[in-house]
Amino acid sequence: MPLEASQPTISLTPEALADATFRYTHVYYVNPATGSNFNDGERWDSAFRTLWAAVIAAGSLSTDFTLIVLSPDDHNVNRVDPTINKQVVIRGALHGLTSIYNDVIGATEVLKFTQNCGLEEVEIYMDGAQDGIVILSALAYFTFLESVDIDARSAIGPHDAIRIEQCNEVHLSHVHVHGDVALTTGFHLNEATLNHNDDIDMSTCLIGVHIENVASNANHFRNTVVVSCATGIQIDAGSNNHFDHIDFSDCTVNIDDNGIHTDFVGIFPEEINASVAPDNLIGVIATAGGAGVWGVAAMIRTAVAATKPFYVTGITFEISNQERFQVRLSDDGGTTYFWSSIVEERVANRTKFTVFAEFHLVRQGSAITASIRSESGGNTCTLWIHIIEV
Repeated sequence: MPLEASQPTISLTPEALADATFRYTHVYYVNPATGSNFNDGERWDSAFRTLWAAVIAAGSLSTDFTLIVLSPDDHNVNRVDPTINKQVVIRGALHGLTSIYNDVIGATEVLKFTQNCGLEEVEIYMDGAQDGIVILSALAYFTFLESVDIDARSAIGPHDAIRIEQCNEVHLSHVHVHGDVALTTGFHLNEATLNHNDDIDMSTCLIGVHIENVASNANHFRNTVVVSCATGIQIDAGSNNHFDHIDFSDCTVNIDDNGIHTDFVGIFPEEINASVAPDNLIGVIATAGGAGVWGVAAMIRTAVAATKPFYVTGITFEISNQERFQVRLSDDGGTTYFWSSIVEERVANRTKFTVFAEFHLVRQGSAITASIRSESGGNTCTLWIHIIEV
């Protein structure tokens, strides 16, 4: 372990901490260097020696909410079954100074929460065939992780650094996972809904963020960094999951999205790969209907070609007649249109290029269609769209 036993510098009494937070019914202290499990754990000079002694002492009523304060040391959970089924918040002395690990043979995770719990200002070290933090049970709603680092580089076999399962409204903030690119899933959601994640960082994982199960819906990610992962974000199922401001760097695949109505806002890949569709000099011809009537939509890019999300950044068009045209683009089969413009063409068969003021992000597996109408009707327009794949 990277830390050595030391005397804690936190001087707040249990009463002061309780007054400051207004929500804890019990406060216990843990110091593996100077504590004893025969103590009452209520002050630093009578601290428990182990984290689990404090968990046992924590109240188990629905009205109990216990704060466990850890000294700046290495804390061994030492439990084959590290399930915490009480309402507990575990707080480290300071981010980077307090670590938690579980080195007992047979342990399948470092910690498991099945009640409303919290974990803050700690580092988690995974070792052997175990997961990191598992949040499992509908009763664990509102559990939070804040300022937590997880080191999974010593774990063996496939594992999850963080897994939320059968649980809603968990909150993650300032969480960093450093994994094994062949074995680690950084953040795994299964039957998880309405979870909120802000400022999370997944590094060197097999999968950075993995969402599965049709019951994993409306999860929100904001300010996520994914670095050196085989797959950055993998969505196997679920609907209306939202990602706002995602930075990718050195990932083999940035996004593999097979969910329904996944919403991406602000995706920043490390490399820009710009192209046109169709990728030829012929383009796609759209034909206007009667005078002022929209024609049948023309397929610009098929859903099969959209193997990853992509931005539509502009359009090139060539109009057959000297008159007024209107062109529109859709990514949902013509239910809605993400771009539409009227063009006054004074020279027929002249190619023009328009850059969109705001790039439009299109979901993986979505087709792009175009339709036109003109003053006289029956005219044609040759089209290309400009895209950047994510």
